[in-house]
Amino acid sequence: MAYEIVKFTDDAGASIQITPQDVRQTFCPTATNQEVQLFLALCATQRLNPWTKEAYLVKYGNGPASIITSRAAIQKRADSNPEYEGVEVGVVVLTAQGTIDHRPGEAYYKALNEQLLGGWAKAYRKGRKPYYSEVPLSEYNTGKSNWAKMPGTMIVKVAEMHALRGAFPQEFQGMYSSEEMAQATEVQAEVEVPQRPEKPNPSKEEKVRMIEVAELAASTGIDLKAAKQYIWGLYQANGMASVETWAAQIAPEANLNPEQAEVPYEEAVEPDVYGEDVSF
Repeated sequence: MAYEIVKFTDDAGASIQITPQDVRQTFCPTATNQEVQLFLALCATQRLNPWTKEAYLVKYGNGPASIITSRAAIQKRADSNPEYEGVEVGVVVLTAQGTIDHRPGEAYYKALNEQLLGGWAKAYRKGRKPYYSEVPLSEYNTGKSNWAKMPGTMIVKVAEMHALRGAFPQEFQGMYSSEEMAQATEVQAEVEVPQRPEKPNPSKEEKVRMIEVAELAASTGIDLKAAKQYIWGLYQANGMASVETWAAQIAPEANLNPEQAEVPYEEAVEPDVYGEDVSF
């Protein structure tokens, strides 16, 4: 069932309301309907407040969107659980002597010919055995951004989140940190984001025709500036064919043939008339 408006109370006791329109306008304009619904469902079931940046919806190009939970929200959720008894974290290091060291903390030393292999974490829950997780660096390292600068810190955070989900499956179901999702989002950003196309350069005749259509739209009650913006968007997307299709649709409302409008070329190319976002 699609969500029209989602209402819930977050962990802090605040009443939250959010709609699919809010998601697209504020968080992720290019998300599909399904991605929006999944984001709303996670926020509602896990009581995550997107307005205070506890949850994000991130999408690059045509790739799938990633739902990311902030580290602050994750830590707050863990600390508020009465059964939570802390977490230990560390790195897996190949030493210069050829041995594998599971050491606490995040440090390894390239100067000593050490190689970082992965991270580990152990989450403690009252009345249960600790949940241990170990993750290899090779599965998450993008070699960019913080992964290049501080790989020990990043892989430890991944291991910690794995351990928390294992120890508290209901509390952290569907919640993934930015460190876990970095590989997917960075690959999408690099591979799938299309290059920005060159700005179209309409001919003199096309400019004159577009201002004719804009004036036609204004005669039906449409704001002239808004009409110009819309027409320019149509032209950028599909050229004059889409502009003419729209002109034909609004002509009956104007009670005249779209060819009857006449606007001097000088007006059509005057920048001040169209504003900074319109180029005809």
